[in-house]
Amino acid sequence: MQSTAEYGIKCNVIHSHRFLRLNAACWVLRFNTGDGSMRVEVIGLSIGGREIRTWIALKQLGRFRAAWMPEHVRSQCVAVSKDEAVRLADALISQSST
Repeated sequence: MQSTAEYGIKCNVIHSHRFLRLNAACWVLRFNTGDGSMRVEVIGLSIGGREIRTWIALKQLGRFRAAWMPEHVRSQCVAVSKDEAVRLADALISQSST
């Protein structure tokens, strides 16, 4: 039985990025909404194939969804309940489309 705080926001890179592979699956770790630009810190696969953490503009990401987080990702950020992850993913979808 999974505990309720094992979910997070998963997304994909939809525009080229300096470090991340195109279409790489990423986990959103935290947000920075300052200075009028929406940026998020993510964990994803680099072009070289390693897992890295980096900041990326929200416009470069897509397919936001709530998903169960593996333990190695969960230990690096705050995990939330499934309902909270769905709410946050919906907020990011609306934010990225503006």
